[in-house]
Amino acid sequence: DIIIISSWKDNGLAGRYQESTSIDLKEIWHPQLLIVNQRDVKKSLPEMARIEPDGRVQYLQRYTGTYSATLNLQAFPLDRQRLNIWLIASQLLARNVNIEADVNMLNYRNDQLSISDWGIIDIALNQREFTATSNSTPASGVELTIDVKRKFGYYIIQIIIPLLAIMLMAWSVFWIPPEAINVRVPVVITTMLTLIAYRFALAQRVPKLSYITRLDWFLLGSTGLVMLVLGAMAYSAYMANAGRIDWVKKTDWYGRFIYPTLVVGFTLLVWLV
Repeated sequence: DIIIISSWKDNGLAGRYQESTSIDLKEIWHPQLLIVNQRDVKKSLPEMARIEPDGRVQYLQRYTGTYSATLNLQAFPLDRQRLNIWLIASQLLARNVNIEADVNMLNYRNDQLSISDWGIIDIALNQREFTATSNSTPASGVELTIDVKRKFGYYIIQIIIPLLAIMLMAWSVFWIPPEAINVRVPVVITTMLTLIAYRFALAQRVPKLSYITRLDWFLLGSTGLVMLVLGAMAYSAYMANAGRIDWVKKTDWYGRFIYPTLVVGFTLLVWLV
């Protein structure tokens, strides 16, 4: 949600009006401005220009909608991104339009984005030439850059805590007596099915990418840890049927301490390193 204020001086309009006058933008010459990376953007203000007696012209417009940006999501959801908005001008009616950035306009910015899941780190307005392709002629332009950081709280509550709870479900089997084989194995299988179902539900709320993100590593590791417990319980069932109950009890004793250590260590490794 941005507002663009463009101003220029047209000597042909000087003296035409005795006081500040609003006029339809189509009735006067005006620079042909274009937001390059706009996708679905709507204008919400009238197409009117204000003309001063000395020929100075000011045009204000509000653009609300979506804009494209190239993002690297390998650190998702702990990523930081640079969002930009490119405003350019091209030659029109034999006039070369050169855009100059007024950095003072940044003083009127909102400290929060209208996108609720991002926080602003820094914002800048720079005058830069824009080149669409390597063979195209550079166009005078202004780039608004917004450095943002994704807010992590939603993913802690909705993803990380539920996954930790699922992994701890598998941990409970180490506390079930070895004699209760008919309970131990189904608990781990139920945990695995819960994890798979949760991953299917989660797939609708995360970016679909061809590379692995930080969240993907956590999901893969969670699945691996539950699979590790499933394998241990299957082998414990085999040993119990062979009469090696002492071996199973010893395995359970180690599992009560080693498994949560692996879960905590893996979680810290993924999200803090």
